[in-house]
Amino acid sequence: DDGWQRLWGEWTADPGFPSGMAALAGDIADAGLTPGLWMAPLYVHRDTATWAENPDWWVRDAAGEELTFSNLGTGDYAVLDVTHPAAAAWLDQTIRDRVAEGWTYFKFDFLYAAAQEGLRQQPVTGIEAYHRALEILRDAAGDAWILACGAPMLPSVGFAESYRSGADIAFATD
Repeated sequence: DDGWQRLWGEWTADPGFPSGMAALAGDIADAGLTPGLWMAPLYVHRDTATWAENPDWWVRDAAGEELTFSNLGTGDYAVLDVTHPAAAAWLDQTIRDRVAEGWTYFKFDFLYAAAQEGLRQQPVTGIEAYHRALEILRDAAGDAWILACGAPMLPSVGFAESYRSGADIAFATD
């Protein structure tokens, strides 16, 4: 689940995984298990080079400001505009790189991000953008199993092998 990567949008191993993600996927497969990886592929943390180096890749509101998301205070995220050709190519390559490392099961989380209404490079609705995002993910993942999570149910049909619709986790309050 979340925590293997340095930041969302910088999908490389955190220093806590010194052998790297390909080695981990190999170890899991060698144990006779399915290597599975969690990703939130449509949100990018604003502390990443991905965000800083690509100022025109982000969905914006009617005033031209980037849409903002914060996951329980864990960071400040932008929404990837999959209608931007370079952003779409980055997303595609990011998933292909994980497949090449040996990951054969993906839990793609927070997928609803692509369905948010906003200004994009191409004039599409949120659901049209969502379909484009899922097309990219499905194609890039190849034969890998996809679990769609945090995703609109009906627009996800045909893009994923499974779907999680229940609550994630609970937090205790002090």
